[in-house]
Amino acid sequence: MIRSNNGFTLLEVLVAIAIMGFTMVLVQSTTSQMLDAKDRIEERDLLYQSGRVAMRKLTDDLTQAFLIGKGSTNSNVAFGNPLELPTSPTTITRTVPKPIAFFIGKDGGERDSLKFTSFSHLRFIKDTKESDQAKIEYAMEPSKEDPRIFHLVRKEIPWLDDRTEINTGGLV
Repeated sequence: MIRSNNGFTLLEVLVAIAIMGFTMVLVQSTTSQMLDAKDRIEERDLLYQSGRVAMRKLTDDLTQAFLIGKGSTNSNVAFGNPLELPTSPTTITRTVPKPIAFFIGKDGGERDSLKFTSFSHLRFIKDTKESDQAKIEYAMEPSKEDPRIFHLVRKEIPWLDDRTEINTGGLV
């Protein structure tokens, strides 16, 4: 009997398919593990980046914190017609409430807070009647999902007045 060597036997094809299948399972398993590790590292890096941004903002706010020295609450205001040269301007004295500058730290165990006035306010809307002065509060508040986890929350009011309360009414 003459046998030709032009093809593969069924057994050779089955062995080749089994080796290729085993190799593909190993490649898929390795790729899956690498993608899972990449996702875990990206989540960790995002958490670290968020922490760095928060600490940078806290540092910027604290380096620009200020206190106003003692001064007069009276202001002299001159009235007259701005188009005419004043011959005898009328001057009255009125009481203007002086904004209070403060720096208050409160030890609350796991829920500390810090309130202060700072020059770190940024205007995001053109021509708004805001200055770079603001009342800022940092506080630890429990998470809505898990009350054992605390979040560092920053609140900002871009107007100084004579109160130290910082109630944003939805503004943060």
